[in-house]
Amino acid sequence: MEIDLFSYNLHLKRSIQIKNTNINSRKGILIRFRNNAGHAGWGESAPLPGLSKETFGETLAELDLKISELFKNKMFSSFCNNVEYFKDWSLTTNLKPSVKFGIETGLINLCAQADDFIFFTNKEYKKKLYINGLIGKNNIAYKEQISEFIKKGYNSIKIKVGSKNIQDDINKIKTITKYTGNQISLRLDANRSWSINEALLFADKIKGSNIEYFEEPAYQLNEIERFHKKTGIYTALDETIAENNCKTFKPPDGVKAK
Repeated sequence: MEIDLFSYNLHLKRSIQIKNTNINSRKGILIRFRNNAGHAGWGESAPLPGLSKETFGETLAELDLKISELFKNKMFSSFCNNVEYFKDWSLTTNLKPSVKFGIETGLINLCAQADDFIFFTNKEYKKKLYINGLIGKNNIAYKEQISEFIKKGYNSIKIKVGSKNIQDDINKIKTITKYTGNQISLRLDANRSWSINEALLFADKIKGSNIEYFEEPAYQLNEIERFHKKTGIYTALDETIAENNCKTFKPPDGVKAK
């Protein structure tokens, strides 16, 4: 098996703020796996500044160091025929999340190309994957983006909120609701920037908007459940899951996406 790494740095049309980090470009590493039959599978390791614990540099360093060690093991040379070994490796190997994700997806993709790996195959998979538009936290040109999303036929828009001045976000959602006529669902994300009282105040002021769900509206897990019970708005989890044991974690009532 051959393994190649390709790094990239793509500059964004608009900067995006993730918590307190302003992102102007997206950096990552593509991992290409090629078997002796000529099949190629691709994985990607791209830690997100502001959310991922590991940096781009740490991810690249670990890939350089670990990937050659991992594939000295003969089990990986015939990976597609060793599903049980892969499952054990996946659960026990201590790698940074971005590194582990890139390796796993690349190997699974390789086996799918070779057409002999069915463990992760869902025969009822969807041939189309719908995505949402994205409006950043401090994007003052969001009105132009809305018009662009409507022209392109987006069914939903993800909007970063959680500003120190809650009224700014209230005005933004009201403006977007006016532009879309509630024909497009809104997926809000505060990245746990607000207290429960701030989140409840915000929700009260945007009543009538087509809110599909509100991701991480408050910091504490019990507050997220309380938010749903008080407002009826469904919630979504991201950072909360990363900080809990996925095997034992039980989402609270009202969680629609995670």
